[in-house]
Amino acid sequence: MSEKQAKRRNKSLPVLVITSLVCVFLGVWSVSHSMGIDIYSVFLLLAVLGLFSCLIFFIREKEKNKAEERYHENTQQAIAQKVAFEKEQFLSRISHDIRTQLNGIIGMQYLALQHQEDCKAIRADLYSIGVSANYLLGILDNTIDITSMENGQMKLSKEPLSLALLLDEVYQMEAPLAQNKGISFCMEKLED
Repeated sequence: MSEKQAKRRNKSLPVLVITSLVCVFLGVWSVSHSMGIDIYSVFLLLAVLGLFSCLIFFIREKEKNKAEERYHENTQQAIAQKVAFEKEQFLSRISHDIRTQLNGIIGMQYLALQHQEDCKAIRADLYSIGVSANYLLGILDNTIDITSMENGQMKLSKEPLSLALLLDEVYQMEAPLAQNKGISFCMEKLED
């Protein structure tokens, strides 16, 4: 039951109880009047029964509200625990990605220093450094985007994507790492 429905129900409840009591009172009064029973005794009995019924109803409502509050608290705790776990997982993955790219940048910078006479090799190493640095920038942008999503300030936009360029960037980032570990890493070029 929504909060709005509960408030509406709580507001209309006293009217319903009073109306029911009046109807019962009128019915009992007409029966007792025809039988000659004292009307004040009947009224007193109905008042006690009405108050007792209202008391039981309000106790049950209070217990129901407490149960709903406990349910909402438990749900919020579960959500908070899941969010904390997801953040921890995200930070673990992102720190690995950052470390990998920084190692790539450091490795390519080292290779560029080793190839000082070979301009073509230096350009290739500098290109790889740029790709890795841009990847790191993307990671940081994604982290900022996640914060924006949490704050409800995220805006999505469609942008064109070149699959060939994306795969080339992946190759440029991963090939030196694979080479350093003695792993052969090759990829065929795609046509745009």
